[in-house]
Amino acid sequence: MCPSPILDAFFDKEIEFIVLAQGLNGDPLRFPLQLWYSPTQLFNRGIPPNRAIFHITSGAAEKHWTGPVVVLKHNGTRLQGYSDAGLNDLPALSAYFLSYK
Repeated sequence: MCPSPILDAFFDKEIEFIVLAQGLNGDPLRFPLQLWYSPTQLFNRGIPPNRAIFHITSGAAEKHWTGPVVVLKHNGTRLQGYSDAGLNDLPALSAYFLSYK
């Protein structure tokens, strides 16, 4: 079982997450990415778009994410821990944000 990262400093009361197990063209990711976000801040019109997501999607995403987003990459053969997501993970993240409806 993977440890839970302490994310309270980044988010308000509510935190949700998704696990990205597929990359570009539906290819499985060797090490899935886990993305945490705040559903109360997501798509909030009073908050400016998340600049990192806006940048990796070149502003072409149908929905402009707002608020903080934390992404970590699972590591190990049994997904027992996390490592930092890196530049090689940006295409999978970009594809996710571009396809999000």
